[in-house]
Parts: sequence; C-alpha cells; structure tokens
Amino acid sequence: MNRYQRLYVYMLIGFVIWFLIFISQILYFSTFSTPDYCWFSSCKKKFPLSKISKQRHRIINSYEKSILARIHHQPLLQRYESSHVNFVRLTKPRTSPKKYLIYTCNQPCGGWGDRTRKIVGAYLLSLVLNRTFLINITWPCPITHLLEPNFINWNQTIKHLSKLKNTTIYNLSASDNDYREVMSWTDIDVIFFKVKDLAYYSLLLWRDDFYRILHIHYGLHRSTLFIHTVFTLVYELLFKLKSHPQSHIDELSEKIHLRHLSCAHIRIGKNPTNPNDVVFPKRERMNTTVIGFLKNISKSNELIFISTDSEEIQSYARKQLRSRLLNIDGVIRHIDRSGKKLACDGLEKTILDFYMISRCHTMVMSKSAFSFWANTRRLKPYENLYIYCDGIKQIRGPGDYDRYPYGRFSSISCYKCLSINGSNPSCEDLFQGDVANKPSFLQAPCLTHLRGRAGLFPATHCIKLVAYTKAPKPIQYMYRTCGRDEANDNGIAHSSHCGFVKLDWLEKNEQFRVYSF
Repeated sequence: MNRYQRLYVYMLIGFVIWFLIFISQILYFSTFSTPDYCWFSSCKKKFPLSKISKQRHRIINSYEKSILARIHHQPLLQRYESSHVNFVRLTKPRTSPKKYLIYTCNQPCGGWGDRTRKIVGAYLLSLVLNRTFLINITWPCPITHLLEPNFINWNQTIKHLSKLKNTTIYNLSASDNDYREVMSWTDIDVIFFKVKDLAYYSLLLWRDDFYRILHIHYGLHRSTLFIHTVFTLVYELLFKLKSHPQSHIDELSEKIHLRHLSCAHIRIGKNPTNPNDVVFPKRERMNTTVIGFLKNISKSNELIFISTDSEEIQSYARKQLRSRLLNIDGVIRHIDRSGKKLACDGLEKTILDFYMISRCHTMVMSKSAFSFWANTRRLKPYENLYIYCDGIKQIRGPGDYDRYPYGRFSSISCYKCLSINGSNPSCEDLFQGDVANKPSFLQAPCLTHLRGRAGLFPATHCIKLVAYTKAPKPIQYMYRTCGRDEANDNGIAHSSHCGFVKLDWLEKNEQFRVYSF
C-alpha cells in the first residue's frame, strides 16, 4: 500500500469516527426538549415544531417569558442572569412521577441559618435525583404562616403518602459508600431528608454524573455551585414572605428610603434571654464594641439596625442609638434552643431580622450561620462587611470569613458554684474547694471528658456530681467538677462524668458510680 492509499484509509477512518460521534450526540440530545440545550434563536430555527404543536409552543414561550420577567424584576435573582443559569428549568425541574425528597424538620434541627443552608443543599440533591422537592418544617411551629413558595411549589400535599415506600435519611457524607447509597434510592418513593450538615455537598460538585445534570440541564456551572454562591439563588427561588410579615419589611424600607443603613448581628450566646444557648468565648464586650464602631463610621442622620439574641443588648442599643435605631418588635429567642412555645413566638422576629439584613449597606457579623447566610442576601455582600472576632475585622471575601474560628475555651471560671454538700462557701476563684475540703485536683485549663470521645476537652461550665460507693449501705459523696455543652445542629448535648469513675483522693482502688446533680 503506497503513501496515498494509506492517507485515503486514514481519512476514511477519521470520517467514520466523526460520523459516529455526531450521531451519538444527536441521539443524546434528542432525549431532551429543545429548550434544554438550544437557547439561541439561530439554533431553534433548525428544530421545527415536530414534537410540540404551535399552540403548545406559544404557551411554553409565554410561560418562559413570564418567569424570566419576574426573575428580572427581583434584584437578588437578577444578578445570576450573567451566569447563564437556566431559570425556567430550575423553576420547573424534570422529575420522576411520585418521587419526592422532603426536607423535614419536626424536632430541633438548628437555627434559621443552619436550616436554610441545609435546605439549599437538599434542593440541589433533589435536582440530580429527579425528585420533586418539598419542605416540611414544623419545629417549633410551621413556617407556612410566614413564608410561601416564590417560584418553586415546595408545600404541596402528597396524595396517598402512607401507601408510598419511604425512608428517612439522617446522615450522608461524600464517601464512596454514601454515593452508592444515594444511587440505591431509586426504588424509594419518598425520602424524608433530616441530614444534619452538608458533608455530602461535594458529591454535587465533584461527582461527574451529578455535576453534569446540574450543568447541562440547569445551567449551574461549578463556579456558581459553591454553597456561598448558590445559596441566594436557591433561597430566592424557594421563598418569599407572606403579605403580613412583608408589610413589616415594607414599612421599615420606607423609613430607610435613600438613607444609609448600618447593621450588626450581635450574638453573644448563653445569656438570660437565651439561657440554653452555648457559651461563646471573648464576646463579653461585643455589644459596646460593635455599637460604638457603627456610631463612629456612620453619620448622625443615618439609621442603624441591630439583630441580637439578648434583650439586654437590645435595650442597650435603644439607649445608645435612640431615634437612629431601626427596630423590629418581637420575642427574642433562639428557635432551636428554647421551649417550643417561646421558640415559636421568636420565629417571626428571627425571619424578619434575616430579611432586614439584606437591606443593609454596612454589616457587622457575628461568627454565626445566621449572620453569614443573611449577609449573602445583600446585593453586594462583601462591600462594607466586618466581623466581630475579639475586635472588629474587615471581610473582603469568603476566605476572610473562614480565617476567624468560632473560638476555643482556654479555661472556665466556676463562679459561685456550690461546693461539697453545700458546706463550703461559694467559690469566686477558679477551683477553690473539693471533697472533704481537700485541695482541688483540677488544673487550668479546666478539662472534661465527653461521652463517646477520647481525650479531654475544654469545659464550659461547673457542675456538681454525686458519687456512691458499692457498699451494701452506699456512702454518698458530692463534689464539684467541670462539664461541657456540645452544640450541633440538633441542639445542645450536656456532657458530664456520669458512669463509673475512680476518685483517687478518696479510695484509689474503688470505683464509684456518679450522677450529674
């Protein structure tokens, strides 16, 4: 075979390969309707209306235009137009019949910031699984008296729910095993999604089959899919305020008009208003520091809005800011760490505060999920943005926020903790007093054990334990030690030394059963 014959053969093979690729692409894209992949008029001319009638095509075009017009008039969604997001598909996704993924919160499941980010993750997961997405939040009370669907109908009722095969998912990670578990859900009709975090989220970003669906069908590029970027898009598509709470926001917006609004979220943690909250270190001076900072950087005719978890701080803000303070009346309570009735009373103010922060021109955050996600709904979230972390720090992007940890406990002051059997005076230093008036064996920083975890951890509070000997007539000892509150999305776990322990200073070889007191 001479050189020209070989060249001819190579050209023929190349043509065959090209033809096979072309045919495979045609077959692949023919499984979708034209609007999925053909977004330009020049392209659409090549696809006559062979599969849909002209009348239906006009209806679809009318629906699309209506959706896109509404999107364009909502500033927080408008900013995603340049990212080529397929809004039409997001508002009316492809779903398998009678397949649902329901974000469920019927018991403590985190504050509003934690819940909303988990809702965003669950919605995106429902897209890759072709499942209808629903939301069922009833703790501490239903959110449907405050929020309603904006573009996505998340509160529809499932007919004959009890007859459908269902499962509840509590934990999900990005591991290979959990990926295989997700792929095994195909025969399940209803998934009640109660996952406590976003450990699975990288599945959406880095598993090619999942990412391909989000990218090709919905126009969500990987750069848009990072949670801090996509959060506002999904939140705004899902939620809008009902008329009653919206009227409160409108009333406050009229007061702002063209004036500059400076804001702060001052979350100090455990305090008389929220006694069940966790203790945050180094926030003792947060109220005076933040309010003083806002007064210094703003003009005397500008307004200031303070969202806080403390009635004392709200009262302090009124005294300091007077007529400059923009106030939302309501009960101040953590919606996940208060009694159900009090938490329900506080839900409206929590959500109104969340919405009000989106109107702020300057924002000082706490290190808090509520602060972070509320701030992402500002039109320019990293403009005039600061965080309180043992002082005021400027934030210019998500990376700056991550530089500042929640903080670590270095020690604990057992101030006014009762000593053994109440016979010793209340202690006002760190570790005064112990069993039988002997010196304390606790050393700074005060550490404690956590159930199910190895090692010692910094304590958050002083506790009193009661210990019993194993004798037929047990001898009771009461002694002071340290405990720790462990916080997660499901609330606070109170940890102590309950179980069998050895009290070396009483009897080195004897075990005592102890109970928290």
